[in-house]
This record gives sequence, structure tokens and C-alpha cells, in this order.
Amino acid sequence: MIVQTKSTLMEKLKERSEMCIFRTAEWPRYSLITLSILASMVLEPHAWGQAFSYRGELTGMASQMEDQTGSDWLMRYLPEIKIQAAKEAEEDQWSWDANLAAYLYAYDSLSQGQDQDAEVFRAWVRLYDETTEYRIGLQELSFGPAILLRSLQWFDSKNPLDPTSFTKGVKGALVRFSTENDSTYWVWALYGNEDLTAATRFVSDAEKPESGGRAQFSSEIAEYAVTLHQRQAVLSGQGSVDERRLGLDLKLDLAYNGLWLESMIIERAADLPYPNQERYVTLGLDYTVDMTENGIVLTCERNWGEAKTAARDFTASTGNTALMASLSSGLLDSYVVTLMKSEIPESNLIRFDWQRTYDDFLWNLSLFQSQGGVAPAQFGLGLIVQYNH
Repeated sequence: MIVQTKSTLMEKLKERSEMCIFRTAEWPRYSLITLSILASMVLEPHAWGQAFSYRGELTGMASQMEDQTGSDWLMRYLPEIKIQAAKEAEEDQWSWDANLAAYLYAYDSLSQGQDQDAEVFRAWVRLYDETTEYRIGLQELSFGPAILLRSLQWFDSKNPLDPTSFTKGVKGALVRFSTENDSTYWVWALYGNEDLTAATRFVSDAEKPESGGRAQFSSEIAEYAVTLHQRQAVLSGQGSVDERRLGLDLKLDLAYNGLWLESMIIERAADLPYPNQERYVTLGLDYTVDMTENGIVLTCERNWGEAKTAARDFTASTGNTALMASLSSGLLDSYVVTLMKSEIPESNLIRFDWQRTYDDFLWNLSLFQSQGGVAPAQFGLGLIVQYNH
């Protein structure tokens, strides 16, 4: 089914805080080639001269709202095989590795019903040396300095309120190389992707290729980058139309605080009623209060968004504010208070998280209150338990 528009970022964050349910795309067609290559490596490990590693990530999530008669829950398991080529000689510059991971899940949600399935989560092969990497397959593609309100969340589905940092991947090829002056350049070509993210208003045409790149530079106190992307967006009634994005981001690391900026401009060959231009800006600031051994980190982000059509000039479409205070206690415990407010449409979220992390185990307990529009505020309780082996 083609999704015509997406809900606002605050609505997505509220829904994910109530129940973190994530689903990946269908099995990518071309990944069968990658799976065949990896399978042959597994069957003939000595012929290829590589090292194997296996790990798994088991996650359980549950949430309960005060007006619900039952709990929402999710069980997720990510088995993963990594293959690392062994160099025959120390003077060898190039090496390769590969990753294959599945996504097995089952959930029961009052809003989405029940489901269980097994899908491909990651499937890629990489060739690399000290400065350059070539990667092809189903992989993660993420960038930008913002934490909670990300204008450059073009390709990943990370939820800032999810401590497990779960995200879908994209299907395509990525080339990334760095220079001696701390500059990094990315070039990518994508195909077969049609998932929405928080910064994607319309789905991509899965039958048309996408392409883009990113140039990232750094100095002693600053990192800044420019990002470009071109694709075909699907609009109901208008088919596929050209869409171009330009993203700019900047991060300053000062003595006790950081400042960052994310912004993007979108141009789209769209007729009424769809917007043909959009622009978004996120400004962020953090400051460390030296009151405890590790300090209290205060983070504030604000973003704005507006769009225009062929018949109307730019009008405000989003306005969000996020505040976060985080404190680490010893080596195991961390405490986070998050406040998020959306103006268009109006909604509010207050959340407290207590997380304990071991080498291979973590659990996160959250208490939250959410309110949307004129509806009364509701309290909720969430629990995430994750085991890595």
C-alpha cells in the first residue's frame, strides 16, 4: 500500500514511546545474491581464509496505558553472522567483511493487532582499506548531529526515545572515503526503498533509482557538511515526480557545551494540492552542569518546518521543542528526563527513563504522560529488556 502522507514527528514519537513496534521491508530481491555469497563462505571457510563471528540480540518490550485493558508487547530477535577476511600478509592494504542478520519478531498491539514474521535485517558485503570503503546490500545509512528532532533523518528509522537504537536499513551501494585533512565524502545509489522516515513526507518509487552524496569536513572545534539527494517521490493522482533535497549541518564542540544545526530544503515537481517546496531547520544546544561526578547534560532542540504549493506561499507546518536532562550514576545507571512539545498539531510528552547497562544486558524502565490536542493526558509505563550474546 502506498502511503500518501505521514503523521507529524511528535505523533510518531508519542506512538513509539507508548509501544516500540518496528517492521522492516520485504526481502530485497537482490539480497539473494548476497545470501548466496555468504552461504558459500560459511560452507567453505578455509578456502576463503576468513574469521567468523556470531552474535544475537534478544529484546522484549512491553507498555501499558492507564486506559488500556491489556498491555502491548513485542519480542524481537536479531541473529547476526559477521565474516572478516584474514589478511595473508601485513602489507596487504585491502580487506573485506560481510554481515548477514535476520529479524524475527512477534507482537500484540491494541492498535495494530497481532503479528509474527521473519525478515532480512542486514545483508551487505564491504571492501575497504584505511581510507576508503565500498559497501553494497541492505545497510544502515544515517548522519547529522541532531538528537531528538532530526531534519536529516532521510534514511533511518531510529527513535530517539528507544535506547536500543533499532533502525531499518536501505538497499543500495555506498562509497565512503576520507582524506588526510579530516574530510569525508559519501556517494550512494539506492534502489527498491519505499519506507517513510520522520523526515520523509512521501514514499519513494521503488522501481526508480535514487542517488546522492555528502561532503563532511572537520576542524578543531567544528564539523560541517553538505548533503544532496535525488529521487522519484510517489504522489497519489500524479504518479512519480522528481524530488531534490539539499541538507546543511554544523556542529560546534566548545568547552562545556555544544551547538548544532540541521537544515534541509526540498524541491518537488508537484501540482496542487501537494507542496512543491519545503524547508526545515533544527537548532540544538547542550550544556554540562558540573554538579555530580559525571555531570548533568542538559539538551535543548527546536525545529521549524514550512511548505508552499503552487497557489500559496510558505506557511508553517511543524513546530517542535524538545528538552532533555541526562545523568549517569556510576558505571551502570543512567537517568533521563525528556519533555517534548508539538505546536502543529498540539501534543505534549513528558517521560522519565531509568536504564541499567551491563556488558551484555540492559533494561530500561520508562514512565510517561502524553497528551494530544484537547484529549486528556494519559499516563503510561514501559519496560525494555535486551540481552546480547
